[in-house]
Amino acid sequence: SPIAEPRRLQMLDGCADAIVSSYVLEHFGDDIIDQGLSEMARVLKPGGVMIHCFDIDNDGPFHRWARKQTWYSEVFVTKRGHFGLRSLDEWRNLFVKTGFEVEASRGFCKTWLQDLSIWGHLDDPSVGGIPRCLGKVSGAIRKTTGSASDVVVTLLDDCVDRWLPDDWASKVIMQLRKRA
Repeated sequence: SPIAEPRRLQMLDGCADAIVSSYVLEHFGDDIIDQGLSEMARVLKPGGVMIHCFDIDNDGPFHRWARKQTWYSEVFVTKRGHFGLRSLDEWRNLFVKTGFEVEASRGFCKTWLQDLSIWGHLDDPSVGGIPRCLGKVSGAIRKTTGSASDVVVTLLDDCVDRWLPDDWASKVIMQLRKRA
């Protein structure tokens, strides 16, 4: 599978049946998102499918709390390269504008649990107090248990997600189709 600069994919027009990405799109800032999506539309065959899983900006309790902290932008945007963190509605509008139809989407990671990697990012010198301690504990749990702890937290989060508002989701998986 080719790897390329998102502004100009080294592929022929209409040559791809599908495009799949996992936690990539949130890294496309305003300076390249339109061109990146246009390139995906260019190389995808008419009726072709895209499936993307990515982080989204949201109004869930964890993110409402975190955005009020002085370290939020540095820890969750700058250091993670999330220069394209957008709301689900903003993403839908970008996809539609670029010629895609949203066929399905599922938001997840809605609870305070999030995932342990999110909490692990709080073990940062710019974060203090209880949040930093939680970051250290999260990192130690992940180091000790490996992926097992991530699976358990994800399962717990998924059990509760169905009863929480969609606008609390911090991650989404979307299936899109290029209009013919």
